[in-house]
Amino acid sequence: RTDPLNYVPTNDQTGAMLQEIAANYPDIARYFSWGQSIQGRTVHGLVISDNVNLNEAEPEVRYSSSIHGDEIVGMVLTINLAYYLVEHYGEPGYEDATDLVDNYELHLVPAYNPDGTYLHQRYNANGVDLNRNFDLPAGEHSTLQQENVIFQSYMRDHHFIVSLNYHGGALVMNYPWDYTYTLAPDDEALQLLSLEYSTHNLPMYSGSFPQGITNGAQWYVITGSLQDWCYDQTDCIDVTCEVSNIKWPSNASLPGYWENNRESMIAYARAARWGISGTVVDAKSLIPLNATITVEGIDMPVHPDPANGDYYKLLHDGTFDVTISATGYLPQTFQDVACTWGTVDVLNAALLPLPSGLVTGTVTSESGEGLFATMVVT
Repeated sequence: RTDPLNYVPTNDQTGAMLQEIAANYPDIARYFSWGQSIQGRTVHGLVISDNVNLNEAEPEVRYSSSIHGDEIVGMVLTINLAYYLVEHYGEPGYEDATDLVDNYELHLVPAYNPDGTYLHQRYNANGVDLNRNFDLPAGEHSTLQQENVIFQSYMRDHHFIVSLNYHGGALVMNYPWDYTYTLAPDDEALQLLSLEYSTHNLPMYSGSFPQGITNGAQWYVITGSLQDWCYDQTDCIDVTCEVSNIKWPSNASLPGYWENNRESMIAYARAARWGISGTVVDAKSLIPLNATITVEGIDMPVHPDPANGDYYKLLHDGTFDVTISATGYLPQTFQDVACTWGTVDVLNAALLPLPSGLVTGTVTSESGEGLFATMVVT
């Protein structure tokens, strides 16, 4: 078995470890890269899932770290998680690892800002704070840095449901919004998702923040954060995980962080299925549809993965009216859909195409006057 890392690997060492994992476990691990940093360092990544080379109908989860280059604990955690999952997959007593590999697709990127880590600094090689550089929803950061450009491209090419980026300097799960005191549409689900991590991490849960979680703006307002961009521009709920009070702790302390965070990392990823989920297809052909799933009272719709038609909407406990619609199809509304956090509540939809052809009849105006109309529906 691979022991938890007790050192901070270089970027080349990180890449070598991830490529070695992929070579040794090709059925469940696949190496990838987002691209290059400003100084030409590769941003290394690893996908872990059963049938790792297929896009299956299962939630995609992203763990990345060290957008601030000198905050390195999460970098070690993501590498440790990779070894833990592949080495214990299918082993009795490690059903948590097997469940995650079989039912999720996990993307791990240990070093978001490899130039900053090499330079032992918060910023990238241009001296820019990458977690203040995103353009939306605040709209104040128009010149994206290279590391954020390649990150956004990767996010748009996938269909992530939940994600986090590891930081250091505090112990807390910081959830959207960062840029405004207005609560996010999914505020209740965001709190529950954050608690999935903090409740399994005693130092975090019992630290200086109540239950180890905080709304971003309530802590302090920033614009241009990664989590706000993800939540606003993709279907992915992203949370900032401040995982250590010390940004670059001693090597000897690193295995202890793994012990404190292992269960949290697994619980957080599994929560991608809590709420409603299902598939949306054409009722006749069963082809997946580019649909919109809207929950009444929550102004943040989600959309299915176009490849498989599978969608996931995190919801807190309660009953909800859910409308599933697609261009050219009759929408369906499901009333009083019951949800319980921690359970998988399945809601599938097979939408019928809009009728086509010549339609004639009488349309009655508000005045009651009958108007004869002919309409072609296509």
